[in-house]
Amino acid sequence: MIGLVGFILIVFISWAFSESRKEISWSFCLAKINIIGQANGLNYVGGILSRKSIALWTLCFVLLPQLFVSIAYSETRIWIDSDLSIGEPGKDVDDGYALIQAMRSPEISIVGVSLVHGNIANISKQYQIAMDIIRRFSPMTFRVWKGAGSPKQFGTATEASDALSSALSRERLRILALGPLTNIATAIRLNPSLRPQIEELVVMAGRKPNSPVRLGPHNVILPDTNIDNDVESVRFILEQKIPITMIPTEAMRESLINDTILANLRTGHFAGPWLFQKSKTWIRLWKLFTGLDGFIPFDTLLVGYISHPQFFSCSDNIRTKLVKRSDDTFPRVPFRTKLFLEAQFNSTQSTGTDRYCERVDRTFIDVLVSRLK
Repeated sequence: MIGLVGFILIVFISWAFSESRKEISWSFCLAKINIIGQANGLNYVGGILSRKSIALWTLCFVLLPQLFVSIAYSETRIWIDSDLSIGEPGKDVDDGYALIQAMRSPEISIVGVSLVHGNIANISKQYQIAMDIIRRFSPMTFRVWKGAGSPKQFGTATEASDALSSALSRERLRILALGPLTNIATAIRLNPSLRPQIEELVVMAGRKPNSPVRLGPHNVILPDTNIDNDVESVRFILEQKIPITMIPTEAMRESLINDTILANLRTGHFAGPWLFQKSKTWIRLWKLFTGLDGFIPFDTLLVGYISHPQFFSCSDNIRTKLVKRSDDTFPRVPFRTKLFLEAQFNSTQSTGTDRYCERVDRTFIDVLVSRLK
């Protein structure tokens, strides 16, 4: 009887405070219990529980105060557009870190995930990676959609652009662009009335004018591959005056995953051991390439910007432009020029609506590890 009363109370709170009353279901209850419990060090990961399970009632009662806070203050609802490649030989692992991090963040509700060319162009392979991560670690229910496999698909509908358009038609969203902007630009190009529905577009890109960031003893200047891989989509997005937040390499250079942190992840009971195995080769490549003693988990900072904005030092009311300059990025080619996404701080034009984050507190890495471990 007590268990029944507890469950009814949880359903009532969910009904009263949830952004969508459709979320009142057993999956909702389990998802909330999982994500809040894992964020607090509990290692329970999903599974099918009987409605009469004493474990479920106990967990509901133990976590009820935090469950109330989580729902009452509402999570930030986000869409993630990613170029997943974790586990692929010689490819970046940070996108996998970021997806797991988002699933482990009680401050965030993932509305959907779309896949785009970038680290790898094979969208079907990306889908396999995404499904493997969700099968292993996801305490929540959301769909993954296949998107553009090439910048040439800008303007051509895919299931990802259609799904994003459908989501935006229902609510305003903050979008995390972990890869090129092809899917996002296509959704708006085909449905221009949805442009105001993008509350904020957070991109892993950008830099200050004539201020390249050199990494490590080898002084490597990394290219903005998310920009380079589809400049036309970037140009289109800028024309739409969508509010953009840039998280550039400048902000990330002190946020390293080194051997000590990897060893710490290895001792975990959630995603840590899996991430350790997937990252061993990548950290060696970064040491050879930059001379640093670790790698930057780039995409995780976009998720961190949503979950822990207090860690980020940002400048507001700036303008973002594509500017053609001599290409100083790796690999250097004499006399080559390219377009850079730049933050204009001293524009003589009207005040902009964008944001540029110059610095991230080192505490971010500690929080990241605790979420992933």
